[in-house]
Amino acid sequence: GRPLERSAFLIARNGLSASIQGVSAKPPKKLPPWIWPVAVAGLIFLASSRSHLVSSGVPQGDKVAHFAVYGLLGTLVCRLGCGRRAAVWAVVAASAFGVSDEWHQSFVPGRSTEVADWVADTLGAAAAVGLYAGWGWYRRTLERPMAWTGLRPPVG
Repeated sequence: GRPLERSAFLIARNGLSASIQGVSAKPPKKLPPWIWPVAVAGLIFLASSRSHLVSSGVPQGDKVAHFAVYGLLGTLVCRLGCGRRAAVWAVVAASAFGVSDEWHQSFVPGRSTEVADWVADTLGAAAAVGLYAGWGWYRRTLERPMAWTGLRPPVG
């Protein structure tokens, strides 16, 4: 094949940071930070749209799931801002989304609305955001790049 096509193939096969025959690929574009809370909210909405969900068999396991998932959502929303104001808005946003999700479930056959689910949503968001905003070691640990990426964490 042509040299440029072969170079593009080798770059694609060997990774985006490869440089073959003087042709270097651009690094991948960084996704906007709002994409992650939107993706989690979308997954919650899709799960709420299903009439039947798989149960873990753990007593009150659904409340644990609500607590954890909304903790993740709250943390992702909190990361969009900074300071106490962002933390408060993150909990308010996650709690409001929890209320809207319970309302949404009222229209899904086989699903019900439970105040206890909303309470678990709000408590999960508040706990996770409180940890993220108030505990520097925890926040730095969450923000550290994953080991498999090959990137080193920032110094300092």
